[in-house]
Amino acid sequence: MFVAATEGERIKSCLHEIRDISSIFRQLSHDAIKDFVQGVLSHIRPIFDTISGQSYELNEDQYSEHEGCDPWVQHLLAELEQKVFQNLRPHFVSTSFDVFIGLFAEALAARMEGIVVNELRFSQLGGLLLEREIRRLILHLSSAFPHASVRESFARLTQIATILNMETPGEVVDFWGDLSASRLTEADIKKVLKLRTDFKIEIINSLPASQSRD
Repeated sequence: MFVAATEGERIKSCLHEIRDISSIFRQLSHDAIKDFVQGVLSHIRPIFDTISGQSYELNEDQYSEHEGCDPWVQHLLAELEQKVFQNLRPHFVSTSFDVFIGLFAEALAARMEGIVVNELRFSQLGGLLLEREIRRLILHLSSAFPHASVRESFARLTQIATILNMETPGEVVDFWGDLSASRLTEADIKKVLKLRTDFKIEIINSLPASQSRD
């Protein structure tokens, strides 16, 4: 009995060690893929330059010129499919490739958010165009990679685009009526509103604070 009990403890200890080692290797793999994602993003940097150089201060005629045509989205999707996904897929096991896609979507959304918030200015129609472009990008990626949480990764950017095509700053009060469901803080929301060239800063600053959070 004593020998059996001791042997059982040794087996249990070994299993714990295997579990711990497995966890370490998973984290190392995750970190390696994360670093790799940043390298991939650097290869498509010219597309980010294109986005940051695009004007979103559009009037009706300019918006009409974009109907049915989202040039940077088409270019980005073509680059990703031809130079990234097709080349990389054969070198990943399926689970690792799903991890890669998830991390890539997060990094892509974060890079695009940085451009939108720090480098661009918008009219209402420009915000509408951005929302349409992001929606098209999400639809393509989520359809191509249904096991990756693409929509979740783009949740903040989607909310930013929604705010950017509101008709008045006051509309956002309904939007933050339940900030618990939002990925954005009140400070984030006001910063986004200030990207609209037709919204007055003093009106944005005077918006009532949300009561949904203590």
